[in-house]
Amino acid sequence: FNVGGFDRQPQRLVKVLLQHDVDVIVLIEGGRQMLEAIRQTPTLVDRYPGTSWPRPQDPRGWCLVLSRWPMRHPGDAPNEATAHLPVAWRADLRVVQHPEHPFLLAVAHPPASRDPWRWDDGNRLVRNLVKQIEEARRGIDLPVIVAADLNATPTSWRSVHLCRAARLSRGSHRLTLSGTYPSGWPAPLRFPIDDFWMDRRVQIVSWCTEGGTESDHLAVRADAILPPSVKATLPDGRGPILLIRRVDQVQG
Repeated sequence: FNVGGFDRQPQRLVKVLLQHDVDVIVLIEGGRQMLEAIRQTPTLVDRYPGTSWPRPQDPRGWCLVLSRWPMRHPGDAPNEATAHLPVAWRADLRVVQHPEHPFLLAVAHPPASRDPWRWDDGNRLVRNLVKQIEEARRGIDLPVIVAADLNATPTSWRSVHLCRAARLSRGSHRLTLSGTYPSGWPAPLRFPIDDFWMDRRVQIVSWCTEGGTESDHLAVRADAILPPSVKATLPDGRGPILLIRRVDQVQG
């Protein structure tokens, strides 16, 4: 989202979120006023009781996951050594405890390639994300979904490494013309840098980008079918809908 507009008028963001009655919403890199507006909207708080709220000392660069279902860290406790870092410098893993279709959700936002050092930092984050996923897999056998703005195209090293090393595939087609950034450019000129990645147990029923939010990134929405747990099965086997929305960082 374009925080320059939405963080000064946070109710516009709330209006957009209320239009999507989905299971999971991922917001990346938002501002303080946005966060407060969401927390002060009873409909959103009630609709997503499993939401993981950012720490108070992280007013910038937060990652917000609105969830209908409880969530927990895949280990015994969160990694407090990195909990203070903004989402741009760490990956965030959690188990979404859907009663029939639990899954491991990872959220990441590697830095863009504005200089060689930031690019190296972003590549390091992707390598660490792969390690975190593999460590979580050793402890729990759940489908994996990664929601991220990789700041990299599908053919770049970041995306290729994430797919190969973590045994994942992108939600969008490798050669898709439905890029997400910049949102104001024609489709063939947009870069597909916002997406999600999943393992072979997750089936995508529909995938599309969404505009109309005045953001410089388009949103990505998908309907996914997840495998049922061994304890319960829904008649149609449908799982959560993911809505990934890019939120630019506000200054000050």
